[in-house]
Amino acid sequence: MRSGFDSIFFLLCLLIGHAASWAQQPYLTEQMVLQSVVDRYPKIIEQDLLLQAARENIVSKEGAFDSKLVVQGDQRLSGPYEDAQAGLVGIERRFQPLGLKTRLNYRVSDQAFPSYEENLATLDQGEWSFFAEVSLLRNRRIDSFRYQIRKGQLDALKVEKDRDQLIQMLSAEARLIYWSWRFEAQRLRVLRGLLDLAETRQKALERRVKSGASAKIDLTENTQVIEQRRAKLIEEELKFNVISQYLSLYLRSEDGRRIQPSIEQAEAIVSPEEIIQGAAMTPLDSVDVVRRQPAMARLKVQRDILELQVLQGENKLLPDVRLGLKASEDRGDNPYSSSTLAGYENRVFLNIEIPLERRDGNGTIGQLKAQKKALDQRIRLLSDNIEVQYQTLQRQIDALKASTMSFYKSYRSAALVQQAEAKRFQNGISNLFLLNTRESNAANAYLAWLSSLSSLQKKRIEYLALIQPAKPSAKD
Repeated sequence: MRSGFDSIFFLLCLLIGHAASWAQQPYLTEQMVLQSVVDRYPKIIEQDLLLQAARENIVSKEGAFDSKLVVQGDQRLSGPYEDAQAGLVGIERRFQPLGLKTRLNYRVSDQAFPSYEENLATLDQGEWSFFAEVSLLRNRRIDSFRYQIRKGQLDALKVEKDRDQLIQMLSAEARLIYWSWRFEAQRLRVLRGLLDLAETRQKALERRVKSGASAKIDLTENTQVIEQRRAKLIEEELKFNVISQYLSLYLRSEDGRRIQPSIEQAEAIVSPEEIIQGAAMTPLDSVDVVRRQPAMARLKVQRDILELQVLQGENKLLPDVRLGLKASEDRGDNPYSSSTLAGYENRVFLNIEIPLERRDGNGTIGQLKAQKKALDQRIRLLSDNIEVQYQTLQRQIDALKASTMSFYKSYRSAALVQQAEAKRFQNGISNLFLLNTRESNAANAYLAWLSSLSSLQKKRIEYLALIQPAKPSAKD
């Protein structure tokens, strides 16, 4: 009989070897999908914009320490001191260290004011003054302005960790879908090859039945095999189409539109080495693995926020002790009746406010500290879960490597049996039923190996998600 009855092993290798000749486009790689996710996935773009907004909010809060121009005017419209005028121009600014506040003023008035308002009077060239005030207890380490800046920084960091966690999750999802797509493409090629083989055999059988070399029942039996294989192929084509649709959610063009890849873009999986070598594990300390997790970093940012809130709450309970210094110079002649105007003046101010009842503040601090302790327990549990997951994955990957190689050897043995059966059939000492059975057994053994390989790859993806930190976008 003609060589159409060559071994299924040869056929499968032929299919895999010719996969490149079918491709009209470059192969779709895992890295291409991952880069598309980071750069073009809508949820990550949304997170990038939220991060940008959070960073702009920090700039807004820093505006509390901008310099401020102050202009004041005072004119009496009626009364004993009608038309008396005074004006002030000053620059004020806050500084973060010690809650320092400064003010530089120039003030001038055009005539004497009553003694009870002599602070409005100046010599004819006006008064220059400088004022500085620092906080000695409350607001020394932190105040509402510095709190808002630090809170904004931590909020931005939290959004950044949310983004890293999202990239980690979506990258793992994209990897799983990508490899499921490649494995489904491989199954589809195998089932197409099986159907092609049966259809090629059908033509040869038709010639043999006409010549009387084969019984008509062989033709009927092969027809049944063709329909069975065609039904399986239809089911597999549907699965491949569905997984391609899911993959298009992660594979996007520059303008963000979904791209559905074709089977020609799926590189064939020739041997288990590609997956097994990729599943080689980098020995890492479990503490380092925990440290790499965006989820852990996010919880630690939440803890930093609580610590900041506790610090601000404790600050409000402190006595408000402020020390101020004012130096002034009143320049020019005194054309007015007041005798209290002086050329130079230096003054020191001390303001003290002590909160007497602290129930509200103490209650708030107690609440925040309890929340912080609760968060510490969440961090501990997450750390334990990550360590267990990491150690479990190591054992699972080792076991799956061994079982995958066993399935591969089983498939090779089934292919050799099929090849021997094909020769027996050619020599007339076997029958079509046995030949079809050996072909199906070899194909099933191949698909079982492919399924085991898929399970190994899924665990490898989980492992990579644990040990590899999220990669930043090229836009960062």
